[in-house]
Order: sequence, then structure tokens, then C-alpha cells
Amino acid sequence: MRRIPRLSPRVRRAPALRRALAASFAGLLVAAISITGSDPADAATTQTASCVDGGGVRWTAKAIWGDIYAAGAGTKVVIDHAGWTTSRAGRVPTDSWVRSYDGAGHRLQTLRWTGAFDYASGTAYRSRNPLNPPSTPGAAKVTVTLGVDGDGFGNCTLTFKQPRTSAAPPTTGCTGLAVTPAMDVQAVVNHAPPGATFCFAPGIYHIAITPKSGQVFDGGDQAAILDGENTRQHAFRGANTANVAVKGFVVRHYKTPLQQGAIQAFGTTGWTIAGNHITRNAASGVATDTGAKVLHNRIDHNGQQGYTAHGNNILYDSNEISYNNENLAVDASWEAGGGKAWATNHAVFRNNNVHHNGGNGFWDDTNNIHITYDHNIVAHNWGAGIYHEIGYDATITNNVVTNNGTSTSLGGGEDNGWLWNAGIQLRSSGGLSSATPILISGNTVVNNYNGIGLLDSPAGGCRNKNLDEGAYGPCRLQNILVKKNVITMNQGGTGAVQDGSGDAVFTSRNVRFQENTYHVSGGAHPKDDHAYGWFAWKNTWPSWAGWKAFGNDTRGTFDH
Repeated sequence: MRRIPRLSPRVRRAPALRRALAASFAGLLVAAISITGSDPADAATTQTASCVDGGGVRWTAKAIWGDIYAAGAGTKVVIDHAGWTTSRAGRVPTDSWVRSYDGAGHRLQTLRWTGAFDYASGTAYRSRNPLNPPSTPGAAKVTVTLGVDGDGFGNCTLTFKQPRTSAAPPTTGCTGLAVTPAMDVQAVVNHAPPGATFCFAPGIYHIAITPKSGQVFDGGDQAAILDGENTRQHAFRGANTANVAVKGFVVRHYKTPLQQGAIQAFGTTGWTIAGNHITRNAASGVATDTGAKVLHNRIDHNGQQGYTAHGNNILYDSNEISYNNENLAVDASWEAGGGKAWATNHAVFRNNNVHHNGGNGFWDDTNNIHITYDHNIVAHNWGAGIYHEIGYDATITNNVVTNNGTSTSLGGGEDNGWLWNAGIQLRSSGGLSSATPILISGNTVVNNYNGIGLLDSPAGGCRNKNLDEGAYGPCRLQNILVKKNVITMNQGGTGAVQDGSGDAVFTSRNVRFQENTYHVSGGAHPKDDHAYGWFAWKNTWPSWAGWKAFGNDTRGTFDH
């Protein structure tokens, strides 16, 4: 829906320049340990090892290896994830690098994460999902480098090599019906039964496909390019189909209508979209419905947004979603940017990298319930980082949210004033029960336009009955727990604001800030023309002492 403007106070423009986040790198490498497994890699194999960094902190890491699978003319091995923990108590400021390498030692990817995490005395792991390397038993590897951020000591590195296996890897990239660019591909699909597999030869295909249920389309590790020539609307469109798989294609140049995807799966169930590069399509990269799994795709430079999602039991995992609506050609206050979900139940977005989009990074709007955002990196987007709007029960945990909505974000940021464009932002959303509130916890929120912003706007709550707003209850801030986040601010503020009058949102609706850590750029707030203090509460901009006097973060910390 189009964003409803706030009613008060008056919006004012922020200064043009903001200070960029300064990255702090740890010292020299002080230890390296290598682990080579001996179990077959055709089932999950967990490798575990420990090292001690230069400051004497012991780290334990693990890598979970999965199946060998066909990829183009060769094979790859699944790295399910690499994670780490430490027995050190409390929230530990951590520098980490996870790198994957092929068998010749060429680095494929580096995933860096810096932030604070509560490892629960060694029982909770922080994890990443690195790229799967070409299968080379005993040689392909993933490394995990760890240290305490800012302590001045060196890190330690653990190396996990692909387990050796006696099992023969697959000898062909795809088993099924061969497809070439010269064929009438839709005719081949029409003549094949449901459940058939289609193996696409390398080349460029100017096609639009209507699949049958259960059919599998294999692009050979992106060797097959589906090109809409800016005339066809969809590469795949299959209403009323189930369990279709689209994997390993480049999908480009489709003239998708607004709010539709080059892979258009609205009205379907159980589609899997995996390992594709979906780029430079007119509107959305993908449009998904109930039971969809969107895994390990690169979705970039699409004209409106990376995804649009609807339905129940949806999973978006380990995708890179970037540079969509980069020219701000589509009104981002309507629907554009990283992507938007509507009317979902149990949607999960985890391990994604969402950056440099012309709009909000993640956005769910209207009647989304039981939605989860976990272990994502959300950075440099034009609007808010993660935005939960007119929704209900939600879990927003363990995300790294950096530099969204600022003058150094894509397009210079929205600069919408008040508590808008926050790293994590809620508007007129609340948990249905005080026992199970919306949880915002374990996030690292750094130098966004605002930190964590809760907005009760408009004062009347649900307004648009044509959009069925209020399907599960009132549209208002209630039953929200913001706990154990690390929030760094060089401008803006964190807290809750409202249109209208009264104190209910602050006193009786179970909206709580607990045990958060705040780092600010100076004791005196910069008075940046949209926030007038580091904290917003009860229609004021209180000091840290005033914030705590309202009952917020009585066990939190604040430094500058």
C-alpha cells in the first residue's frame, strides 16, 4: 500500500552529509588449524575444531558438508553452513570471516560479519552460508577466521576440508529430456508428463514457459540464458501448478508488468527457485506464493524490486538481492526496492544479503503474521532496512543492518524525517499476545537514518478496508519486545512515536526496550532536523537518564 504520511510533527530535511561507518580490522593471524574429514560427503558430515585467538579467547567452529550434486559439466559439494561459538559470557563483539575455496585454492567468496552476539556460554552458534565449491574431496575447503572486535589482538583461523569420499560423484549434469535453443521448448514441455525433468543445453533461449506440476527445469549452472528480449512478460508462469523447480538459469530482459516477476509463481504451491541469476527485468525478479523456496539466487538490477511474496510457509534463504530500482524509477513509497511481502503466514527470510536497493531492503505490508527475518545482512538501501508494516507476530533477530536511508545510501536516502527510514522499522504493527510479543533481538544496527523506530501512525489504526487491513486484530503498536540489540547511531534516534494523543502506546500496550547497547557519535545529539535526541518516547526526546526513567533499558548501556 502507499505509505500514509505522518500527521505530526512537521517533516524537515536532514543535512546533506553523514559520517560513514568506520570499519575496524583485527590484527595478525596467530593460529591456523586444518581439519580433513574421512566420512562420505553424500550425507551430512559435521566437522568441529577449536582455536585460541591472540587475546586468549577460545573459539569453536563447525562446518556441515552435504551432498555432492551435478552442476553443469561438473559437480559441486554442499556446504550447509559454517558456524562458530565461544564460551565467553555475555554479548561478545566479534570479527569473523568465512571463506570458501575450490580444490586449487582459489577463493570463491568471503563473508565478513562484525557485531556483538550472545553465544550463551558456548551453546549458541552464529552461522553463515558460503558458496558451494566444485567437489574436490580432501582439497575444497571453507575457512573460519575469528577474533574479538576491537581488542587489538590477532585472530585465529580454522580450516575445514571437504570430506574424502569413496562414493562416485554423478557423471552427468542432468538426467532428463534434452532441450536446445533450436527447439520449440513449449512444445516439448506440452508433450512431456507432469514431473518430467528438462536439461537445457548451454545457449540463449528467447522463450516463455508454462510448466506442468512437478516439472523440473535445469539450466546447467547458469549455462542456459533465458532472454525475454524486452518483449515477453515472463520466463516462467504457471498458475495452479505445484512443485515446479527452476534452477540454474540466467533470467534476463523480461518485460514484466509492475508487481509481477520474471519467474511468476502467483497462484502456485511448492515452487523451488534455486541457483539462478535473475537480472534486468522490467519489474520484479520473482513473484512467489504458498510453499515457495527461493534459495541461493542472485536477484539484481530489476526495474522495480527483487521479489514480491504472498502465501503461507515461504522460505527465502541465502539470496543476494541488490540494485533493484536503482534509478528510483518506481515510487519506492508504493512498492519497490529489495522486495515486498503481503498477507503471508510463516514466511522466513534468512541468510540473505540485501543491499543497494532503491526502496526499503525488506518490506512486509498488511496482514503478515508469524514472519521471520533472521541472520540477514541489510545495507545501503534507500529507505528502511527491515520494515514490518500493518502486521502481526514477527521475529526479527540476528541481522546486521547498516547505513539504510542515509545520504550515503543508494540514491541519497529517502530523508523522510521523524522516526522513518530506521534500520528496523515497525508501523502500526503488534503481537497478538503479551506472552508472545514481536521480538526484535540480537541485531546489530549501525548508522542508519534512525536506529530502531516504532511508529503508531495514523492515530486511527486500520483505515483501508479495501485492503482487508486488520485481518487478525487491531493495527497498532502493542506487544513488542526490543531486547539485546547493539545500536550505533551517528544521527537520528531510537524509540517509539505516535500520531494523535494519549499515552497508551507507552504505558499499557506492552511495548518494551530491554538490555540494549547504544553507541553514539557524541554526547550531544547533532540536532539533524528530524530527531532532537538519541531517544524518542512519550512525545518527547529524552536523555539517556530520561529514557531509563520511563522504564526503558534499565539494564542497558550507553556510551559515546
